Amino acid sequence: MSTFVALYRGPSVSEARLVAVSSDAGLIRDVTARLIDPLYTDDEASVDPVIRSIDQGKRNALKHILREVNRGE
Repeated sequence: MSTFVALYRGPSVSEARLVAVSSDAGLIRDVTARLIDPLYTDDEASVDPVIRSIDQGKRNALKHILREVNRGE
């Protein structure tokens, strides 16, 4: 499975344009590691079981990607 990161820029999400895409393992490792920690702390939103499930799924997916990149897959 391919993993890549993309950089978009624009005045809003709906108007953003693709600037760059990379499949560089080091860049993917850095971005993934940065996304895991700060985004999934316990806060008021995690009281909702649906939001908690979504957050746990995202965190698990990011951890899986990080393991793959670290193994050189």
